Amino acid sequence: MTMDFTEHQHDAKQNTVLLVALLTLGILAIVAAVSAVATLLASYGTGEFDPVAAITIAAPITAIAVIGTSLMKSSQIRRGGGAYVATSMGGRQIDRGTTDVAERRLVNVVDEMSIASGSPVPDLFVLDQETSINAFAAGWSADRSAIGVTRGALDQLTRSELQGVVAHEYSHITNGDTRVKTRIIGWVFGIAALTVLGRVFLHQLWWSPRRRGRDDRAGLVLVAAGFALIAIGSIGTLFARLVQAAVSRQREYLADATAVQFTRDPDGIGSALMKIGGGGTANKIRAAHATEADHLFFTSSFSSAMASHPPLQDRIRRLVPSWNGRFITPAAPDPDPNDEPIGGLRPGDGLPPPRVRPDDRPPTPWFGPPPGHRGPPGRRPPPPGRGRHRPR
Repeated sequence: MTMDFTEHQHDAKQNTVLLVALLTLGILAIVAAVSAVATLLASYGTGEFDPVAAITIAAPITAIAVIGTSLMKSSQIRRGGGAYVATSMGGRQIDRGTTDVAERRLVNVVDEMSIASGSPVPDLFVLDQETSINAFAAGWSADRSAIGVTRGALDQLTRSELQGVVAHEYSHITNGDTRVKTRIIGWVFGIAALTVLGRVFLHQLWWSPRRRGRDDRAGLVLVAAGFALIAIGSIGTLFARLVQAAVSRQREYLADATAVQFTRDPDGIGSALMKIGGGGTANKIRAAHATEADHLFFTSSFSSAMASHPPLQDRIRRLVPSWNGRFITPAAPDPDPNDEPIGGLRPGDGLPPPRVRPDDRPPTPWFGPPPGHRGPPGRRPPPPGRGRHRPR
């Protein structure tokens, strides 16, 4: 099997440029739409048509609201690191000294992939409530990243399959995909804030003691403004998520190819994808914020244009050209904690994660306040001269 890593990397860079261009155009279109609505409503409310005055006020306010909210959310996630995102998704951090067989195997595999990729060991999390086979990587940079694995992946994947999945997530970290995806989350959040603002308008009007009925022109203007913001924000959010999905699909191809480079075993990750396909609708993330974080996961819970990942069949055929088209029914493999790691790698040889200063911890959670969230756990700086060895 031949994989053109250079071509995949070139495609990923092109799609990153496309992402920035499309989102920029989308934000400009949103500003223009809000300005147009403001002009019409202002002329109705005052009886005078003064588009310059309306646009002068509406355009900068809209731009500041969208861009400011986006930057605030991106900065919030960036300060918290990958552990921040993982905890907000309901993840439980794995103790590296765990005696659980499945979790111990994951720790060993992650150490091996840390050596193969030349990256620090990320924080490890398990989504205990998720019985599907999936995983995700998050974090602004390699030294503040986290990898989360579902309970279903720990229980139903063999060692080689788990290696392929973890290597795929490592490639997202080393290729800078997690940073791009963090920016996308910020932009989607900023655009969606317009919808929230529209609902605030309607809520305030409903509870306002000044409501006098249909002849209240100011009230009608606020109602129209509220519904307009909801409509524009909803359409803008849909557009942003479509762009998010389109770019993410190409990054997934690159991550699959890089995973094979790390493990030297296309059958491992290919078999994991076959098991996911065999799980059908059972392989969906049930977390409350799965929609917002769908593009972070190993496989998508959506299909068609909203899918942030390519079709499973396409990904498998790129990895295993001889595939017969049949999926594998997920089942718990025979436990074998003594499986040999890939050539030359030994558990515990990876770089430990660096320590995070207390003032770097975010004051609030990512999508919503997770129970018991206390910010990202502390880390130790990597000792000099370790973790950069390549497998022989």
